[in-house]
Amino acid sequence: MLKLLYGLTKFLAPLILLATVMSLFLTFWWVILWIAVVGIVGLGIYLNVTDKQIKDGH
Repeated sequence: MLKLLYGLTKFLAPLILLATVMSLFLTFWWVILWIAVVGIVGLGIYLNVTDKQIKDGH
């Protein structure tokens, strides 16, 4: 009985974890998207500014 329960837990744990991650992702996907967009834009501006500074010889 305990062995069966252990096997079931081993099988269900990743599924439960995946379901939790998915529900969290679905809840916060807009936050993740916003962070990603801000990060990409920020990185682009940063690289552009440093590139200009290098070209100007500073």
